[in-house]
Order: sequence, then structure tokens, then C-alpha cells
Amino acid sequence: MNEKLKYNKKINICMGEHGKIMNSEELMVNNEKLNVGGEIVFTHGITLISLVITIVILIILASVGIYLSLGNNGIFTKAKQAKEITNKQTATEIINLKITNCQMNKYAEKQVMPTLKELSEVLKDDNEIQYVTEESQIATTKYEVGESPSSIYTKLNDYPYEFEINTSLQLASIDGVEISKENGYIKPERYKRNN
Repeated sequence: MNEKLKYNKKINICMGEHGKIMNSEELMVNNEKLNVGGEIVFTHGITLISLVITIVILIILASVGIYLSLGNNGIFTKAKQAKEITNKQTATEIINLKITNCQMNKYAEKQVMPTLKELSEVLKDDNEIQYVTEESQIATTKYEVGESPSSIYTKLNDYPYEFEINTSLQLASIDGVEISKENGYIKPERYKRNN
């Protein structure tokens, strides 16, 4: 079907691809252009309907992507939760390291484990500790520990968590949330098994 159109009555003149003046008889039927009723019609291109459908699909995909990133279970929310868990575990490890360091030093000196009072004295001299107290609140004075405390509360300068240390020199709670006995890590309520 590579034949030329022939018109007996009218000759239309138009500009060709290379600047050559062509009449309607020279326009090809199956190539890029053809002459219909004196108008040039392009046979290759995108229709308005396909353009609208493409835009609608892109809008749907964009809205799904925004919801998945910013929704309640979105990427950013999960990243914030992961950051919070990581910070809490880092602070827990720092406190556990300080307790272990105190135990090793005391045992190396006198072959006995330190008491809670001795641990509180070591912690109050540490520059990374904000306060050591017997009560679960931000202390008005920096160090308030009696002679035989049942537990002490302490807070690191760089982290917003308050730690409770019991008489066996183990972390008992973080911000009032009890720590699981297994591995000394926080076990949130939703993950605890019913025994």
C-alpha cells in the first residue's frame, strides 16, 4: 500500500520533510503523513485518551506511594520507631556496661561484689550520668541516695530514659517499663507470652 494519492480536481501544496514543496499527489499513504480532504493528518502519535489514562495511572501510583511513606504504618513511621528502639537499646547497653565495669573493678580490688550504694557512688562520679536518686523522678539535687537503698534510679545525659537498678545490680525497669528477665532486654507487652 505504498501508492500515491491522486486527486483530479484539487492540488494542495504543502512543505515536505526536507523543505521540498509537495502537492497532495506526492504525499504517501502509509508513511507519516497523508492528505485527507486537503488537511495534513499525522498517522503516528499519542491520542488524548491514552494521555489521560496515563496521567490517571500516575496519580494513583503517586497517591499509593505517598500513603505508604507517610501513613501510620509508613516507611517514615517505622523508621522513627526503629530509631527509638535503637536509642533505648543503646542506652541500656551503656548502663549495663557501667554496672559491669563497676562490678569488675570492685571484684578486682577486694574480691567482693559492690553494693547498690557503692554502685551509686561510682555512677555519681561519671560525667555521662545526669542524676542518681532513690525516687523515680528527675531529682531536684543531682545525687540523693541513702545508706541502704532498695533500688536506685539514674539517667544518662544523652538519652531521655530513666533506669531503675535493683539490689542485685541489674536493670529492673526503663521509664517504668519492667525489663524481661531473659537477656536483660525490654520485652514489650505485645510480644510477651502468656505463661
